[in-house]
Amino acid sequence: PASANLNHTDQSAPTHTFVQTGYYHVTLTVTDDEGSQAVATTTITVGSPPLSPTVDTPSLPGAVAGVPYAAALSASGGMPPYSWSVLSGTLPPGVNFGSNGKFTGTPTTPGQSVFTVEVADSTAQSDTRTYMLTTNPPPDKDSDDESCSTGEHGGLALLMLLLTACLVLSVRGVFASYSGCSSTQHLSGVHTQS
Repeated sequence: PASANLNHTDQSAPTHTFVQTGYYHVTLTVTDDEGSQAVATTTITVGSPPLSPTVDTPSLPGAVAGVPYAAALSASGGMPPYSWSVLSGTLPPGVNFGSNGKFTGTPTTPGQSVFTVEVADSTAQSDTRTYMLTTNPPPDKDSDDESCSTGEHGGLALLMLLLTACLVLSVRGVFASYSGCSSTQHLSGVHTQS
């Protein structure tokens, strides 16, 4: 087994960084101002360092301009806790990325943004991943089926009505049948939108 000697002349706690795996026999000797000593011996097992963290989230859901956006990245491996950051690229305008790996905010502009994020664990090991986040334009507002057009709210409008039925009379003037036909009428008036 390998051995390591720690020599501390002050009152700080002894520390040591092991660079190889194995079993280490450690002897601690404490000496006070009067020269009295206390000795303690122990064995420390040094294993392999943990693997570096890995970003697990494969892709990001799309966003919509003007709609609050929320998404979170996940990682595994390494030594938690993790710390996240944007390494390069640009987020969509209005969107933020926190050190907890969460996206927040409201995107303002449609388009595509490409950026690289980094996750680091408590031992400073890290991993990166590049994402493309697409911000779609907001959907069109629902339109009514009324076929009228106005200049401004409350102005004069031309309303078109379509009648789809008429009467068919016999040569004697007696009602014979009711069949489909069309007639277009134009009406003028004031259109009020609510």
